Amino acid sequence: MDGPRARCSRRPGRPRHAAPLLLLALLLSGEAHPALAFSLDKVSLPIKIDQPLIDLESLATTAQQGINAVVGVVTTGIDNLISNVGFVFEGVGECLASLDKVRLKVQEQAVKDLQGTIGAMETAGMLPVDLIYAASEVAAPQLVKDPKPQLWRLLNPYECTWGVPKQPAHFQAITDPATQIPHNLVSHFFVHGAMYNGKPGYAYNNYYLAFEYRAKYFKSVPNRFWTCDNSTCAIYILTYDSDITDADEGIARQAIVTVLGSIAATVPVTGPAGFLAAAVIWRELKRRARIAGAYLRNVVATLPHGDAIEWGQGNFYIYSHSLGNQVVAHAFHTQYTASPNDGGRFRGWYAFAAAIPASSFAPIGGIYSKALLALNHHMRSWPYQGTVRIYSSLKDEALSVLYYVANGHFAMGQVGPRPPPDFVEGTGLVFNHRDTMSLTGTAHSPFASKMSIAKTGYFQKLVPMLLEDTVQAYNW
Repeated sequence: MDGPRARCSRRPGRPRHAAPLLLLALLLSGEAHPALAFSLDKVSLPIKIDQPLIDLESLATTAQQGINAVVGVVTTGIDNLISNVGFVFEGVGECLASLDKVRLKVQEQAVKDLQGTIGAMETAGMLPVDLIYAASEVAAPQLVKDPKPQLWRLLNPYECTWGVPKQPAHFQAITDPATQIPHNLVSHFFVHGAMYNGKPGYAYNNYYLAFEYRAKYFKSVPNRFWTCDNSTCAIYILTYDSDITDADEGIARQAIVTVLGSIAATVPVTGPAGFLAAAVIWRELKRRARIAGAYLRNVVATLPHGDAIEWGQGNFYIYSHSLGNQVVAHAFHTQYTASPNDGGRFRGWYAFAAAIPASSFAPIGGIYSKALLALNHHMRSWPYQGTVRIYSSLKDEALSVLYYVANGHFAMGQVGPRPPPDFVEGTGLVFNHRDTMSLTGTAHSPFASKMSIAKTGYFQKLVPMLLEDTVQAYNW
């Protein structure tokens, strides 16, 4: 359901079914259902038979525990196998260097197992995917909001992050990117995900700082031959309103109640909707992300490419997290669909925990099949390869539960790209799929704080891989 043709992009070739709604109706009428034969430890059905009612909190818990149980079984097998392989070849450098490739091979089969089991749960009516789809149809008109995208330049990136004393962050609104974005600096663009209020200070505190405190672009790092300063690097933050308010959650819950009322009008619906409300709202967040993507496309179009890159102009990198990857993918795809012969504009795209369909980049059927052309450079004198890095974790709880229930398909940030893009050598693009499961685990949200709470955040857990990748990326 991501992308410009959201309502037609669920699972190709698979008809929509009403299993969750049918299950509820049959349970309320006392009829048997095949789903009752499928049970998970410590998971109860959300219907109280003694006094019929629908408990939304139990419905959400059933779905969450069911998915987490399946993901736990699959990923435990991966962890055990990789641990055993690492133990056998401990100390053998060339084998350890290939361990990540081994993990990705093992993950291929694990993803197939996960798809089969989660698909069976959905078909059996244990996951309320179709309930959420129907409720999002009802709620959509009431949730519409202008995200007001805006690109900002952070004017004092060192002083407001590492300075002693630390200064307040100062921002400049970019209103004319063609003249306000210099082409002689190394430029880093940051695009946040959901639950941001559209203010630059909020995005700075809760996304950019979470990255910079770990990657340390403006600090000296061992084995890294470069360090940013205000004269060599520029930091840009794209903001857009992706927040979910209490009022939004109330609208989403009422939409769920309305849909359930159509099959069981006399049965009361109780309890908070929990993540089910966020799942209903997800469609609106995708719409806002595409608006932000259209805005970003206009910025991308002004950046140098082709011969201009070859002669030293343009040193652009972009870092997107969660829903922010839809912003970037939409911008790149629409730009290079309109101008497919343009050379690449960006030298690196870091796609963290991408909340976009796993098949987004597939050459046939991928809703963002042209997006990677933004990194495809065709240099005559000195070939330079743009690099896209996809960071995924099968255990990512936000993507494995909320994203799947909201969309009915797997996110790239959970299972990786499906299938992995196939590039011919010499195209000028490097594709790097990074399995972060052993580092980030279930974590999804970034934390900006330097205090102990940050240890539970996504970027804090990703530090070893993040430093390795940034060292490799710019030591050229």
